[in-house]
Amino acid sequence: MQRTSMITVMNHRHSCRHFQPKPIPLDQIHELQAMAHHAQKGPFGTPLRMALHHQSENGKVGTYGTIRGAQHYLVGTVQNGPRAMEDFGHQFHRILLHAEALGLGTCWLGGTFSQGIFSQELREGEFIPAVSPIGIPAEGFHLVDQATRFVAQSHKRLPEEKLFFSHHFSKPISSQDLEQWHAPLFAARLAPSASNRQPWRFSVERHSVQIGLHRHPMYGAMLKTAKLADLQRMDIGIAMCQFEFAAREQRIPGNWSPLSSPINQGILPIAEWKVVA
Repeated sequence: MQRTSMITVMNHRHSCRHFQPKPIPLDQIHELQAMAHHAQKGPFGTPLRMALHHQSENGKVGTYGTIRGAQHYLVGTVQNGPRAMEDFGHQFHRILLHAEALGLGTCWLGGTFSQGIFSQELREGEFIPAVSPIGIPAEGFHLVDQATRFVAQSHKRLPEEKLFFSHHFSKPISSQDLEQWHAPLFAARLAPSASNRQPWRFSVERHSVQIGLHRHPMYGAMLKTAKLADLQRMDIGIAMCQFEFAAREQRIPGNWSPLSSPINQGILPIAEWKVVA
């Protein structure tokens, strides 16, 4: 059987909030459970726990709209650490993209959703940054989905000149570098993010690409005041995941390594994709 192109999956993915009220086929459940079982740490080594759960009730879950008909939820837990949210976003999104490749629908739910129905999963020191319903999408594109996308402007993306740079985020990217890294950069550009803030920035260096965090000022203040999970760092992990899938599909082998450089041009370097021979 021909393998599904993950670039195609990422190009067509959208959040799904309405599902057919029937369970996922058993073979797909087993495949997703196996993936969740093996997602025990992210690219920076943070321990993670992921699990697929059956949820029979059709009530409201989340902050991004009403979830209806979902029979299954992917739940992830993590403990705080220097790269915990990036690791969580990377591994959680990896599972969601595989679910999308199976023809299933997913929807990131993070931040202020009620953890009541999932709190029994927590161990000491753990928290749940996000969950996602996973299921068979309902027929058509429901009006609530359309309205939520419109309010969040999730179909809009920042222009490339605001996202892609060179020389450690200090200069505009050259057309040659943009062409060379087109597939992974534009896959990352399509990544979902909290409130569609798109906090990632990329800098193409010699034989590597750096990803950095451009923090929205209001979001940083809100984090300190409300003591919320740092969803923008989770967004960086999601963009890293999409970049990585596209890079590997384009046969650009590499690995992520953490960066600890100072803020430059208002951008905090997070990680670097180093090309390996």
